[in-house]
Amino acid sequence: MEIAIIPPRPEHNYYTLATVGLGAHRMNVPEDEPQAELERAELLINLPPDWPLTDEAINEAFNEERYFWPVRLLRQIARLPIIDNTFLDWGHLVRNGGEAYAESTRLCSVLLLSPGVFGEASYSCALPGGETLNFYQLIPLYQEELDFVLENGLAEFLEQAPAEQLAVIGSERPSITFSVPPEAEETENGD
Repeated sequence: MEIAIIPPRPEHNYYTLATVGLGAHRMNVPEDEPQAELERAELLINLPPDWPLTDEAINEAFNEERYFWPVRLLRQIARLPIIDNTFLDWGHLVRNGGEAYAESTRLCSVLLLSPGVFGEASYSCALPGGETLNFYQLIPLYQEELDFVLENGLAEFLEQAPAEQLAVIGSERPSITFSVPPEAEETENGD
């Protein structure tokens, strides 16, 4: 599995790392899902423009876990459909057993979403044979963000999470602060 590195550019001031090759594998999509639509995918993650990914810095940086963990994460998630004979889809959560991805971060799980910062046209593309290739952006989460998704649902998370805060992921991304949905607050107060 290869990883393409797309450097920062004026309209997107961050690095985009994308898998190249996952889409060659047909994922094992359950029969109750639209199989032809979900069998093929590639993954991406966006990193800050100061992440050491220039030609001069990359070899040294990849020897340091604080810089390498997003690449390792991208590869691990890309291997899941092959190793576990499963599939990846929008909204899937992948947990890391409560462990942070590296000592330099508290990020410890991943949410797969469409690559929103690139617009709807980037969600998928048609392959020459007519199959659909989907693109999913890895959104690493902190434990409290994962807990919020599990307790309140993905729709509530996406409603409250600032899109710009999820677009580019660095080791020290601020944790998202959520308000308690009114119905949950009523339950907590015994109403």
